[in-house]
Amino acid sequence: MVNETEVIRSFTRVKQDINNINERINELIETQRKVISYLNSIKVQKSAKRLIATIKGKKVHVENCPVAKRIISKNKIAFSSKIDALNKGFAPCACMED
Repeated sequence: MVNETEVIRSFTRVKQDINNINERINELIETQRKVISYLNSIKVQKSAKRLIATIKGKKVHVENCPVAKRIISKNKIAFSSKIDALNKGFAPCACMED
């Protein structure tokens, strides 16, 4: 027959193991949050191309497009997204092909 003391020790060990597992799970969740945050920042940086058009132009260009580089400052319009530029009536330049 198992004595009561052994059962209590066994349950105590199980309780400690469960607490250790919960601590490890919390550490993993925090690491996962950091990784997700880092990956999201990479996506933002990667997609943060500045888009340029001229005030009277019909096409929008990425900032490093040779055409965009020739646009003088007073005639430049900047867009934060392709959708924003398209909604304003600008067509994408060939430099914007995905």
